[in-house]
Amino acid sequence: MPPLSFERNIKPIFAKYADDMKDVQVSAPTGTSRLYLNDYDSVKSFYYEIQVTIHGYDYNRDGTPAVPVEKRLPKRGGNPGEFVTSAPHPMPPNDYGWPVELIRLPQDGIDAFDQWVADGMLP
Repeated sequence: MPPLSFERNIKPIFAKYADDMKDVQVSAPTGTSRLYLNDYDSVKSFYYEIQVTIHGYDYNRDGTPAVPVEKRLPKRGGNPGEFVTSAPHPMPPNDYGWPVELIRLPQDGIDAFDQWVADGMLP
C-alpha cells in the first residue's frame, strides 16, 4: 500500500470539522496558533495534539480501555506501555453526553491519521 498523503487520505477525515475548528487556538511546544484542519502545515504542526484529541475516547469514563492496546496512543515521553488516557478536549466534542460510539471518529480514520504520522506526514 502506498504511503498515506494529507490531500488524499487525511483532509477528508477532518472535512466536516474544518469550519468549526478554524477559530480554535492550539498550544504546542512549537507555539500557539489557530488550527486549520484543512491545511497541511497546520495539521503537521499540531499532529500530536490532534492525535491526543482523536484518541480522547480510547478510555471509558470509568478509566477502562475502550479500544484494544494496539489502537491506543503511546504517551509522548512516556515509558513503554504508557498511553494517553484522556484529552482535555476530545474530538469531536461530546457536548450532550451521547454514547461514545456515536461520537468518536471511526477507528479507521484514527488509524489512518496515526499511519500518516508514522509514514512521515506526506503532503
